[in-house]
Amino acid sequence: MGTHSVPGRAGPGPPVGAAVPRLLHLGARAEYGKVDAAFADATAATGAYEPLTETAQDPEYGPAPAPVARVCALTYFFCTDTDVHLTPAGHEAIAEAVLAAAGY
Repeated sequence: MGTHSVPGRAGPGPPVGAAVPRLLHLGARAEYGKVDAAFADATAATGAYEPLTETAQDPEYGPAPAPVARVCALTYFFCTDTDVHLTPAGHEAIAEAVLAAAGY
């Protein structure tokens, strides 16, 4: 797992990569399965497991790994206010994942 530097901020940004969330989600998915509950993987739904080698153009910061650019579009995390809360688009993406997992 690597880090992504955020322009205009001191030091590296938060760690990015798929290893930790994937391991956590495998454990959660197993627990949900024990009670026959649906599991909505928001990380997968937002494309965050994709490789960091593909880049996308962030309107404010320029080129960034595509999954990082999506995090910027779906949250206020490290791209604007260091606020982990979802943007309206982020709420929509997770709601769609929950509905899909529930079979709607």
